[in-house]
Amino acid sequence: MNNSKLSAQRGQEALKLARSERANGLRPPIPTKADLRAAIRAKCYECMGGEDAPGVRTDIANCSSGPTSQASCSLWAHRPHQSRMAGAGQKLASEI
Repeated sequence: MNNSKLSAQRGQEALKLARSERANGLRPPIPTKADLRAAIRAKCYECMGGEDAPGVRTDIANCSSGPTSQASCSLWAHRPHQSRMAGAGQKLASEI
């Protein structure tokens, strides 16, 4: 067997082993996009005072912890409740 076939076979075997270990609870599950979105949303809500705070969605949309502020937040660009049309230097729909 040549090296490329052997390497591909070993890769497939490793993938099968990893999948079976995850299925049996021996490895943690791989986070999905939904898990990551939920984590970002939870952090934003926590930072802005929680879900019970009045106007929390607007506060998140108008968050000033962007990449140019002193309190820079690495999640700022991924925060929920922002206008899809708002880009760098553009106003949010709620500010128009």
